[in-house]
Amino acid sequence: MRGGTTLVKVLAKFPDASDLEITGFIMRASTWRGGRVVKFTTSLSIVLTFAQFPLSTGADVTTTSTTTTTTLTTTTTSQLATTTSTSNPATKKKIVTRTTTTTIDQGLLPQTSTEPSIATQPGSGLDTLMVRLWGDILTNNTRQADSMLFPEAAYEKIKAIPYPQSDYVNRLLYLFNLDIGAYRQFLLARGKPVLLRAETSPADAQWIPAGACYNKIGYWHLPGVRFVYHYGSAVYSVGVLSMISWRGMWYFIHLGQYTATGSVGQIYDFSQGPGEPGPAGSC
Repeated sequence: MRGGTTLVKVLAKFPDASDLEITGFIMRASTWRGGRVVKFTTSLSIVLTFAQFPLSTGADVTTTSTTTTTTLTTTTTSQLATTTSTSNPATKKKIVTRTTTTTIDQGLLPQTSTEPSIATQPGSGLDTLMVRLWGDILTNNTRQADSMLFPEAAYEKIKAIPYPQSDYVNRLLYLFNLDIGAYRQFLLARGKPVLLRAETSPADAQWIPAGACYNKIGYWHLPGVRFVYHYGSAVYSVGVLSMISWRGMWYFIHLGQYTATGSVGQIYDFSQGPGEPGPAGSC
């Protein structure tokens, strides 16, 4: 403990043991515990029957006093959090807590045959996914968009090809980011487009079984979901080439192209008007 006490006048008056009457003193103390600093500054006046200021060894600070006109201000500073409380003569406890969030890579979990929802009304899962991708395209936020690409760990599980991790990084991820840049340049060339809705055809969704399309594990496939947007009164649309499922959720797998056509991003199925989702087929 560091600090000091300035005594103004002390007269003893303890009614239940010995007599102690304190007409006034100022105490300053600073205590270091486990990398935390606890400071107290107390002014006492009139009559103090009993005052106790215990310090805990953790993040808790407890103050207790009886029959006093004292105002106690306590400031606790720690490496994790800072709390400030003003205590009246009643008992108070201030607890500092820490919350830890754990994120699980869905690709590490096993596949399921659950079909994801194909509803595209506002607020649905597929609509939310399309809205997020639209925003990331216009802002060129490839890092955020990449989080909606089919999980790498899941891709390594389903593909019956040599070096699936290399194929994921050097083809899927590479082309996805190229296409985001191409979509952004194309959409902003006429001004700032406004997304109206996402459109799809539920009949186009199909289960791709294990053994098809060089895959060891089955999944749901949804081709040709469309962004429908406008500039002023003119309506246009553009497609998303392919989405597939993992554990009952949709992920993008191809945006504008399956295979590279040089180092240039591609736009899939631009149309004046809303266009047509799909077509069905492929995998």
